[in-house]
Amino acid sequence: MRAEQGRLNSFRAVAACLLAVLVVACASPRDQRPTDPGRSVLLQVVAHQDDDILFMNPDVATGVRAGRPTVTVFLTAGEANVADRAGYAASRQIGSRAAYAAMAGTGDHWRAEVITMDNDHQAELYTLIDKPQVRLVFLNLPEDTDRQASGGPRALTKLWDDRANAYLTRTLVPTGGVVTRSYAYNHLALVQAITDLFQRFDPTVVRAQDPRPDQRSTTNWRPFHDHPDHVMAARFTGEALADYRASGRNPGLVELNYRDYNIAEAPQNVAGTALADKARYFAGYTANDPLVSKQDLAGIYAAWQSRMYLRWARGTSWAGVDANDRPVAFVARGAGVVGWAQRADGSWGRQAGPRDGGGPLAPAIAVVRDNGKRLHLFARRLDNDEIVTTDQEGDGWNGGWRSLGNPNDRSGQARRGEVGVPAAAVDGDGRITVFTRNGNGGVSALAQTGRDGSWQRDWRDLGGTDVQDGLAARAGDDGRIELFASTRDRVLHWAQPRGGAELAADPGFASVAPTAAPALARRTDGRLTVAYPVAGTGQLAVSSQDAAHGWGRPPVLSGPPGGVGGVGAVDTRRGVLVVGRDNGLGVTTCLLGADDRCPGWTAQGGETVDGETAAVTTSADADTTLLTFGLDGRLLVNQRQRWQAVD
Repeated sequence: MRAEQGRLNSFRAVAACLLAVLVVACASPRDQRPTDPGRSVLLQVVAHQDDDILFMNPDVATGVRAGRPTVTVFLTAGEANVADRAGYAASRQIGSRAAYAAMAGTGDHWRAEVITMDNDHQAELYTLIDKPQVRLVFLNLPEDTDRQASGGPRALTKLWDDRANAYLTRTLVPTGGVVTRSYAYNHLALVQAITDLFQRFDPTVVRAQDPRPDQRSTTNWRPFHDHPDHVMAARFTGEALADYRASGRNPGLVELNYRDYNIAEAPQNVAGTALADKARYFAGYTANDPLVSKQDLAGIYAAWQSRMYLRWARGTSWAGVDANDRPVAFVARGAGVVGWAQRADGSWGRQAGPRDGGGPLAPAIAVVRDNGKRLHLFARRLDNDEIVTTDQEGDGWNGGWRSLGNPNDRSGQARRGEVGVPAAAVDGDGRITVFTRNGNGGVSALAQTGRDGSWQRDWRDLGGTDVQDGLAARAGDDGRIELFASTRDRVLHWAQPRGGAELAADPGFASVAPTAAPALARRTDGRLTVAYPVAGTGQLAVSSQDAAHGWGRPPVLSGPPGGVGGVGAVDTRRGVLVVGRDNGLGVTTCLLGADDRCPGWTAQGGETVDGETAAVTTSADADTTLLTFGLDGRLLVNQRQRWQAVD
């Protein structure tokens, strides 16, 4: 990934000098498989040598600083269409190593090895000598714009499109590298190579780029609305992950996709020390990449450094309370959903989830309980862009998943694929309404028509523009559903004027620019409270209804939780508890005061892989349960100030 291209002078002298810090040991790690010091292994797959630094930080650096085994796989050599392709590729590798050494806080000294993935392919493996749990793998496929590449430019795109495996491209040999020959790849070979790396390193978390960028953004990068290599790297990773999951290894693996170029158009959500650290890591890289100009560093690169966004945030609605008034949680894994529930004796275990959804699901699962205490799940299919639902029937699920269609099916709107993830709420009459962002950038709703579980035929467009993913909906103590949605500069609000009525927009709702979806909870007096992080500062913004259930007051701002990501909110017997991520891996909470202020954040420990911590309170004992996923892929549950991991 680069901001400009041009012809370069030879990099051979620079590469040879800096490669001297390496202790080179050519070996076949089929016989020397790396031993991981911990149970968690964080593996990133990216297209270019700065993609992880720019688009996946602070997350990558947080894991490195915590000493977690970290592996990053770079698919292309990043060489561009320059005169000295091999020299420039070597220089970018040096930049990557410098950045990771800075993240680890060690000297920039690496051991270089050859890894043999099969009889036909080898790659370069670099291990940080002072922190050997940090490893970098370079496959060195051609970058998109390389016109000198075997098979011509657009290599990754051509590989992805050619399912007949007829197209071949060859890897580059960077100057001074330990792999000294070029290897040919077709589509299948690249999928197998990535799958082989998964099998070799046994990741518990896989981070990838964005396979389907938002078509509203980055319009200068059509047709993919992003760099083609970013999109293809994500798609190849997804296909390899599907094969890896099918093998039965690491069934609890967590997959995270990160947005790329278009984060520059989103609100700033990295600030303070996190931003300074990210800039320092990137400076280690740019010292070795002469194509990054000072003008770009002050422009587009500055925007990327001050932001990090997941493509599909998990949100906080994936946990709920079942008919027995005990906490439950559900997570999408591939095409299926895995469930957990607390047992009568207080222990936790797996709960039978609904059967295969027929296709891959976005991570955000919406869980609601109807007035008959039945659980309903809502999800978004990633392959056909439909909203799907299922509900409990006794100890099982009522007929598996059913499609609710797509808001753009009959409305005439374009961009059917831009539908968002669902949110749902139950009104005072017991009817469920599901909401999602539509392809026009607004919000659409679909409601049940009766107690038999039937649904309206057509989605209704509630209006709105520039809505981002992740909505929050809930009924107040008067039974009216209230809906909130974040845009890039404000929070939008809709409400039912009376029970059973269609929601109407509230143009007077006062807000500030958010960086994540709103979170909703109910105060002890029945009033609703909405909370969200603020752009630029990360502060917490909180608004609550007044005694007449109006929203006339501006939000109250308090100190930030410390980390990047959204917040959750939950009713407790003492008031509204807000849950966030601290500036490391941990979870932090704040009990709001009567004035909506956060008097201070309380560290809860634990660890969260993506900063998305759900919270539920049961009415039986009024205990609040925190739920998140750790870096080992397991569900982590906090009850009565104690964390436990659940397989």
